[in-house]
Amino acid sequence: MTCATRYAEAADFNTMGCDALDLTDPDVVTSIESLLEFAAGEISAALASVGACDCAFDSWVYFYLANLNVKIAMLDRNCPCFPKLSDNERLDMRQWVDAQLTGIRNGTIELCSGNTGSNGLAYGVVENNATEWSAAVINNNRRLRTGT
Repeated sequence: MTCATRYAEAADFNTMGCDALDLTDPDVVTSIESLLEFAAGEISAALASVGACDCAFDSWVYFYLANLNVKIAMLDRNCPCFPKLSDNERLDMRQWVDAQLTGIRNGTIELCSGNTGSNGLAYGVVENNATEWSAAVINNNRRLRTGT
């Protein structure tokens, strides 16, 4: 998967935060999707910093990123349908969001299936030769890989 323009849809936003939007109105849907796209930038930056834009996500990650996307969107804009948060509640939510983004950036929250993210285990094979023939095979393999 590549980093998305948004990780949630208008229906997710409505379910998690408003539950009062008219999703049959295309203007409302377009407005919410724009808000989610704007908020997705923070998530995409965190994912890109650890190479997680190019990995296969575990199934739970899609819900996690949608939740994070909606929360960032709600924090960044004062939605009329969203319950008014006190300054302390808003600060607590922002700190939670920041902790999630930091966890993604430093690899403590592994989003890639099979630990394929930047902090995942790597396995490689080193070619070793014992004869002149195997040395020639290794050199030929290198030439085939690198084109030199």
